[in-house]
Amino acid sequence: MTRHASPARPSRSPLLLTLLTVGLGTIACAGGDPTATNGLVVSIDTVGGVPHVLNSGTPERWSLDSNVTISDAGGEPFGRVTGVVGDWKGGVYVADAIALRVYRFGPDGSYLGSLGGKGSGPGEFRSLEGLAWVAGKLASLDAGNGRITLLAADGEDPPVSVKWQALTGDFGLEQTRPGEAYAPIAVPSAEQGRVDTKYLRLIGTGVPDTIPEYRAAVSRSAAVTCISPQQIAGFSIPFAPRPYAARAPANGTVVGSTGAYRLALLDAAGDTVRVMERVQPPVPVSDSEWADAEVRWTLFREQNRGANCDVSSIRRPASKPYFRGTLFDDRGRLWVEAVAADGYRMDVFDGTGVLVAELPAPPLDRSVPMTIRTGRLFWASADSLGVQTVHSARVVEQATAPDSAASGG
Repeated sequence: MTRHASPARPSRSPLLLTLLTVGLGTIACAGGDPTATNGLVVSIDTVGGVPHVLNSGTPERWSLDSNVTISDAGGEPFGRVTGVVGDWKGGVYVADAIALRVYRFGPDGSYLGSLGGKGSGPGEFRSLEGLAWVAGKLASLDAGNGRITLLAADGEDPPVSVKWQALTGDFGLEQTRPGEAYAPIAVPSAEQGRVDTKYLRLIGTGVPDTIPEYRAAVSRSAAVTCISPQQIAGFSIPFAPRPYAARAPANGTVVGSTGAYRLALLDAAGDTVRVMERVQPPVPVSDSEWADAEVRWTLFREQNRGANCDVSSIRRPASKPYFRGTLFDDRGRLWVEAVAADGYRMDVFDGTGVLVAELPAPPLDRSVPMTIRTGRLFWASADSLGVQTVHSARVVEQATAPDSAASGG
């Protein structure tokens, strides 16, 4: 799963700013009176040539089956899993940043061997972050060697390397569809002494192109900055809404704010292609959850005693964020990890923005992106001690199309 929040820059699409602030009632009413069929209502309105798709009610319910659990690599415990992907047969591949190897497993979880190893030679790693499919090969980020390495899944073809300028902090690969992934790169900024982030589109052929990072303003209600002579420290306020951006196929971007269940799809030029929404009641922050947040805030203030902070206290958000991540499957459908009253669920939207299904989200180690391939989910979980386990499960879809009613023009 992908998550990004970053400093502000003006959007290339003036329309987007309007789209992201349109109320739910406006979209529902503009297209006429929608009718409901078996719990799902879809209202479609077009504003400035951009379709707004409003989904309300309950879609089909999918489930997960044939769960495969992998707790070690041939008896060797995982060190630090940074990526999990699957092939079209259901085989599982796991990137381990401690072992500096990519482990191979069969569809049933049986250990088949490994690729890579420590070093600077072809196919070796000094660091190993993320895993994605690019042109039939396994791509991974190697900041230590300053490159992106592409390995043949069977280890027979020679590895391929792409020069890569690593970033500081957390980073990883974003898989948008089989054969296409994005890697963040650091580029000199127009402002002296600064570095900007762009995304390198990896498709395995030709010269990789780049797209700029989408930036949106982070509200002061979402973060606190404290300045002292020694350092500048930041505190991220739990449950506060934040801007969101993730890569989409063909140099696109999915953007929104976690404070509303509303996502816009931008094309390569930064223009809005579609706006998708789902109506759902807000999920309140419980007393115990907020008490834990205040404990963390108090500890942060004690660690930064004497610093000048832009606020003296944090305010409890009206509700939890509506979602916390997105990804695309190999059919181009958008999966949204939504916040529910009983935890998290996955909402699945088709290529037109219509909500086709929902299913319970499995427990995730959020440092490892979830991926989807040929109807199977691949992910990692972690227990209270941080011990990681890798999973694969088949998505059980209903045989019939989702019932919905579309209105608008």
